[in-house]
Amino acid sequence: MKRVNGKIVWRKPVARGIFILAIELEDDIGTVFPGNFVMLKTDGIENILPRPFSIFEKKENVLKIMVKAVGAVTNKLFECQLPQSVSIVGPLGNSFPLVKGNNIIVAGGIGLAPVFNLKQHLEIEKIFVGFRTKEEAFLIDEISRINDYLISTDDGSLYNRGFITDFVEDYLIKNRNRPFNIYACGPEPFLKRLWDLGRRFEGTNIYGSFETYMACGFGVCLGCTIDTPSGYVKVCTDGPVFNLTDIFGA
Repeated sequence: MKRVNGKIVWRKPVARGIFILAIELEDDIGTVFPGNFVMLKTDGIENILPRPFSIFEKKENVLKIMVKAVGAVTNKLFECQLPQSVSIVGPLGNSFPLVKGNNIIVAGGIGLAPVFNLKQHLEIEKIFVGFRTKEEAFLIDEISRINDYLISTDDGSLYNRGFITDFVEDYLIKNRNRPFNIYACGPEPFLKRLWDLGRRFEGTNIYGSFETYMACGFGVCLGCTIDTPSGYVKVCTDGPVFNLTDIFGA
């Protein structure tokens, strides 16, 4: 973990309200694994606490994060003049375990960011990605380069109509005699639905990355705690990646 200054040097919109930022860092933060995140603080935009962002990609001293414009800070990141000075602390948190077996990726919306590059570390059998609408879909060309993929939208405006977890359920039913490792990220109800599916299929392990608000990133503020059957856990230091049975129960 390092604290490093840098500059946002380019910004690329990829869907409605979603964009990728490239941050050129003054120093290398070291090796990054899928699931790690950074705490980012902007200079001159607003006197705010740092915000957590999953790492989408890192090459040498250039870090890419994916941002959804949902509030005052993220909207200002979308509108600010570049280059924009920032500071980051990271890489933080744990990462997805790299387990041999029948591996699939399941992502909901912006949750695609921390799981997409698992394909560089694991042999991925299939990727499932769900978006709300066609306007919020992104990385379609990149997803389609994976041998087997399924994309859905809630309203049917792009590819298959329906919730992506329903298509995952169909896949597990058709392959019920095969154990799977599922790597997932999305809102908590999305992860809970996957956990519920996993309980029905013996040998299925589901590793989920949780999205939550936090103020520090290293366990001091206690703003990201989750109540589990075994007690409280901190998303920033115990996660953000958990086996879902550790969060929701066996």
